[in-house]
Amino acid sequence: MLDKEDYSDYTQTLPGTAAVVNAISKDVNGIGYGGIAWATGVKYAKVSKDAKSEAIEPSVASVSDGTYPISRELYWFFSSKPTGQLKDLVNWALSPEGQKIAEEIDYVPLSKERALSSIVE
Repeated sequence: MLDKEDYSDYTQTLPGTAAVVNAISKDVNGIGYGGIAWATGVKYAKVSKDAKSEAIEPSVASVSDGTYPISRELYWFFSSKPTGQLKDLVNWALSPEGQKIAEEIDYVPLSKERALSSIVE
């Protein structure tokens, strides 16, 4: 994104997406990056992968299909294979019900195949 340049001297480093959205919503010239689920009261900026690519607006669809170039996944890390209630939580989050809730709160759900292949046995 920065083409090997450093951040501007005017860059504000903020502790999370909610803080970024709050700052951007109050600054007509502000620009920031955060999760789609938090983006209320701000405009989306279209982004292109390179100078030859079409600029794409972030959306659940463009993130899901990989056309939006700067999305990232969320990960859960565990010190060992989840068991008991933790296993139940992981599998519920990967279930159609869990993925539906993720989508309802504007998170990008996993594809059905990816969710099913991630179930903890």
